[in-house]
This record gives sequence, C-alpha cells and structure tokens, in this order.
Amino acid sequence: MKTSVISLRRRQFMAAGLAAAAAPAALFAGPASAAHHNEIASAIALGGAGKMIVSGRVLDADRRPLAGARVEMWRPEAQTERTGVATDADGRFFVIITPAGRGRPQLVHYRVSHRGRVVTENSLHFEREPGVPDDRIAQLQRDDSGAWRATFGLTLA
Repeated sequence: MKTSVISLRRRQFMAAGLAAAAAPAALFAGPASAAHHNEIASAIALGGAGKMIVSGRVLDADRRPLAGARVEMWRPEAQTERTGVATDADGRFFVIITPAGRGRPQLVHYRVSHRGRVVTENSLHFEREPGVPDDRIAQLQRDDSGAWRATFGLTLA
C-alpha cells in the first residue's frame, strides 16, 4: 500500500488557506486600533516568526458569545506591554504578543473586561504545573513559520 505524502507546496497552500480563513475574524474583530490591524496583517503575511498568537472565544454565563468584550494579554515580565482587542460578534479574539527570549513561553496573563468593568483576570499556562487547574492550561505549538500559537475558550460565570 502506498503512503500519501503531502508535498511542501501543498502544505504551503493549506497554511495560506488557514491564514486567510483566520484573517477576516481577526481583522474585523471590533474597535481595535489601526496599528493593531497592521500588526495582525503583517503577522499573517510574514508568518509571524518571533511572535506568539493567542486566539479564542469568550462566552457569557449563559454560554452565548460575548461581543465587544476587551481581551488584554501580557507577559509576566512586561506588565506595561499589554496588547488588547475587542471580541467580534461571535465572541472571538486574536491577540499577538512578542514573547521574551527565544525559548518556549511558559505563561501569559490576561484580563477580560466588558462594559467598563473587569470580568476576570488570570493567567494562562502552557505547561501543566501543580495547583494550576486544567481550564488555565492551553496547548502551545510552534507553526511552520516559527510563531507560537495557542487557543483557549473562556466562559464567564
């Protein structure tokens, strides 16, 4: 039986298709600054090497998408370097962070606010650690372009 091998060219087309599918949600995710839109577009176009891309979805207590929530993320060692975006109509967000150093990022802090009040603030870990609940752990992978990628969902109680 012959095994199926996906060519490099085909993988590039598949990756480009996934990036294109992710771009509209990211680019139209609500009232974010033009600089942030440019950063998202350049990360998608250039492959995002040296970046960490965290995406996800925020739901309210009734498990409905929370549109217009502000999601901010930052590295623990860079409290003042926060990146924030608004969730789209489906509660989705797309944040790009520059991780410290060249190694695997361990965690990021995040805050979600809605209608002027902080709904939750916590940290998202990328490795299992004693005492860290499973809902605060996300899988982190490096893509073909060298960018770190993680996805997580958040349901607010």
